Amino acid sequence: MEFPFTVDFLEFEFNVIEKGLKVQDASKVGPLQDLPNDEQHISVHSSSRVQERLGLVIDALGEASCAAQGLPAPVTTSDRLQNSGHRLYVLVEPGVRGAIVLGLLKVGFKQLFLRDEHSRLCQVRPLCVLDFYVHHSRQRQGCGRRLFDRMAQTEKVTANQLAIDQPSEKMLAFMERHYGLTKPLPQSNHFAVFAGFFKSSVEQPRPPEQHITCEKAVRTRLRRPHSYDSSLVGSCLDWPCCDGSQPVSRSRQVYRGRQAQGRAAESRGSWTPTREPLQPRCSSRCSSSWGIFGLPPPDHCRASWH
Repeated sequence: MEFPFTVDFLEFEFNVIEKGLKVQDASKVGPLQDLPNDEQHISVHSSSRVQERLGLVIDALGEASCAAQGLPAPVTTSDRLQNSGHRLYVLVEPGVRGAIVLGLLKVGFKQLFLRDEHSRLCQVRPLCVLDFYVHHSRQRQGCGRRLFDRMAQTEKVTANQLAIDQPSEKMLAFMERHYGLTKPLPQSNHFAVFAGFFKSSVEQPRPPEQHITCEKAVRTRLRRPHSYDSSLVGSCLDWPCCDGSQPVSRSRQVYRGRQAQGRAAESRGSWTPTREPLQPRCSSRCSSSWGIFGLPPPDHCRASWH
């Protein structure tokens, strides 16, 4: 790609650009640091002429990548790069009129939920390929392979350790042709990972048995035994005729409150029941429960003991 100005500020063959739009040699930087969200902050930069031109180069590369992949909006922009923890690799080679920009490769860490070969849901935070583009005039000439290898060497990763965001058919063909990676594992979030990704994944925040799907977790909760206050025995234990030290359920408290309101209204003569008031289930159900355990009911329940 050529621009109406020189791009001599991209002075290396493989340029690394991060927050602050500072250009570095990709062969002399370490792997990208995965900082927690609370340590990532919006960068404040001085608006120099070099940074403005560098921003134009990044935006032009992002738009070209967007058009080549048929995306609705560019993935790579100078504003997003300045305010994120991502890293941009830019491939440049010397030309007759100065340096020529050939392509870009953007990587960054993402928190993802991915399914492994056994369809188990895993939470991982791998290094992801977020954007990859080589100018159409230099495709199929080894430029993409050189750029990808430089990134992998700097980040100290292999191709199967990366997650690829919404890979195009060309990208999948590229991974198969150069790295022998075929049949990506299907994911609902449009990321692609290949065989061996989960074996080489460094981050395993929870044991494999806790990586299971949410559906199985729900079934596990449904199989748990009911607590005492939701069981038959528990519903008997909190009735008025039983030991007052037992906890009273919320539904029983509401029932008692309504009974008290009814008695107060009846004593004032402002309420006449249209039917017999509800009776506590103590006289039948609780007494029968005492019988289940082979015990006589309390004295105030003996009248209803059968």
